[in-house]
Amino acid sequence: MWKLFKILWLIPIVVFFATQKVAAQQDPGEALLEFPEETSAAEPTPQEFTDAIIAYQQKKYAVALSLWQMLAKADYGPALHNLGVAYEHGRGVRPDPAAAAAWYGRAAEHDIPQAFNNLGRLFARGLGVEQNYEKAFDFFEAAAEHEYAESQFNLGIAYLQGQGVDVDPEEASVWFAAAAEQGYRAAQFNLASLYLSGQGVQKDVAKAVHWFGQAATAGDGLAAFHLAMVYYQGQGIGKNLKTARRHLLQAAEAGVLLAQHQLAIMLAKGEGGAVDSESALTWFFIAAALGNEQAQQNRDLYAKSLPPEVRTRAAKRARSFSPVSSKP
Repeated sequence: MWKLFKILWLIPIVVFFATQKVAAQQDPGEALLEFPEETSAAEPTPQEFTDAIIAYQQKKYAVALSLWQMLAKADYGPALHNLGVAYEHGRGVRPDPAAAAAWYGRAAEHDIPQAFNNLGRLFARGLGVEQNYEKAFDFFEAAAEHEYAESQFNLGIAYLQGQGVDVDPEEASVWFAAAAEQGYRAAQFNLASLYLSGQGVQKDVAKAVHWFGQAATAGDGLAAFHLAMVYYQGQGIGKNLKTARRHLLQAAEAGVLLAQHQLAIMLAKGEGGAVDSESALTWFFIAAALGNEQAQQNRDLYAKSLPPEVRTRAAKRARSFSPVSSKP
């Protein structure tokens, strides 16, 4: 009889900058202004601006830059912002964060929230400018006045980590909630984490489950993993192994290593559903290949108990595994 090694369930408060947490679904730094109505700009949309957007989307960056540079001479705010995006990410030009900061600065004079946010991001990271959390905070705050979700999230990070402002978990929860209500996935995850721990808010497992669920539904594998942990342990809610197994599957398919190993254990033991030996071994293979030592030991122990044909199919499935991309 083989015996599985146990896995410890840990529930950390995990917080990320937007560009780290949600890079798989959106790259805030390369988010173009496609429609001037996304900003507070009152100018009519020039045809050249629309043509530049189309060219950029077709990766004809030189064409897009030429058109935006022409509009920049007329101080057209959305074009100024998009030139900042191009220079930051090296689209049609070499990456130049200092030039990007300059373009974002000119766009911010037009009260464009995306420009404020991008400036805040550059100052927070010290890209093209000297790192300055106080300035970053001010720019995030300016964008948040326009209810710009990413900046609301970044203000939450600032208050939680004391970047440019005193640490204030309660205020952090307010900003995470504002962004979460707009569907900002990283904010949903962090707000759920706060409710689960009681940091800055009264501990409320039901609200944690709600916000982890919102983020998981939007394709966040880490949120699905935390949700599974709550249901597996029955923390403040009824223990539900079937639901835990379902969320672990989502997390495992998204590439969350601990979820892959724990799902393998549940499948092998028949927790939350029928025993599925082939799938269990498949997930042991996948987790083991990513360096999980417990998974490596469990893979070897469990494989010995299965017929050769099952081991062969599981190994083949594991080799073809590719994490599911996050939803946009």
